[in-house]
Amino acid sequence: MGIRSTVGLCVKKEHLNDKLRGIIAAALCCDLMNAKPVSEDEVEENEEGAIFVVEGLKWYEFNPEVSALMSALEAIPDEDYLLIDACYEYPESSDPVGDWKDNPWGMAKAVCVDVEWSSLEG
Repeated sequence: MGIRSTVGLCVKKEHLNDKLRGIIAAALCCDLMNAKPVSEDEVEENEEGAIFVVEGLKWYEFNPEVSALMSALEAIPDEDYLLIDACYEYPESSDPVGDWKDNPWGMAKAVCVDVEWSSLEG
């Protein structure tokens, strides 16, 4: 069980060395038994950087792979990456990490709250 998240990470190209790519792969693939794996549809690179997106991931910072990624991101300037963990726990869900808001994919956190009701007369 547990909470499932969609996790998106975009990083500028100058930081995408083999070591960071390995850390990203380990963190985003640490729960492949239950998560939708990273495929070509969820990884895109261009001259500015790369975006990685995984759906249905158990994203817990105490997970060693996730913790290693968070530590690696601390060495990168905030304006050079953006990490978003989107889950249903609004407003308790985490805020985005990093500040690459003008990324070429337009990745951003969007929150939608619906109100549902039914008539008492019907």
